[in-house]
Amino acid sequence: MNVIWIISDTFRRDYMGAYGNKTIHTPSLDALAAKSVRFDSHYAASFPTMPARADFLTGRWTMSFMKWAPLPREEIVLGELLAGKGIHTSAVVDTPFYLRNAMGYDRGFHTFIEVPGQLHHPVIPGEPLGPEITKASMNDREPAMPWHFESDCFAPRTFIEAMQWLNYHYKEDFFLYIDTWDPHEPWDAPGYYTERYLPG
Repeated sequence: MNVIWIISDTFRRDYMGAYGNKTIHTPSLDALAAKSVRFDSHYAASFPTMPARADFLTGRWTMSFMKWAPLPREEIVLGELLAGKGIHTSAVVDTPFYLRNAMGYDRGFHTFIEVPGQLHHPVIPGEPLGPEITKASMNDREPAMPWHFESDCFAPRTFIEAMQWLNYHYKEDFFLYIDTWDPHEPWDAPGYYTERYLPG
């Protein structure tokens, strides 16, 4: 069995070409959807970020009993079930609330790769940087600085990590869980992308 499960926070299905949108350009996602299993009648139970993740990992409507909290130890999670069947389980995440060894969302994953930096920026997007702020002090990426490369954004960095993991493990039975927080506020997309939809 080989499964890649991609979670993208605050990304609406009706904004994808694969689900009928004719305005927003999502060619890579549409190509992936064309050769993937697509769930057309799936509805998320909980909201917001971590309650939804708890639902995904437990298969339960967790918002009814745990809210935004660590996963209870007694809850059996997907990673544990699959690892118990001999499947290599891996997670690559940049969503900032997983907190390895704290919230329990890393349970059951043989490999758990965190891409740090979300929520840890000491500047406001669009504001100039003060002289005391350097790239080294800002955990790799500053929203106030212009995007130069796609790899400056968190989602591409997360997917690069996932692809590197796949290079080593693609011959195994695996479950790869990729979770990226973008698109998410502050919605500081690269200029060339913003200009396409909000010219000027």
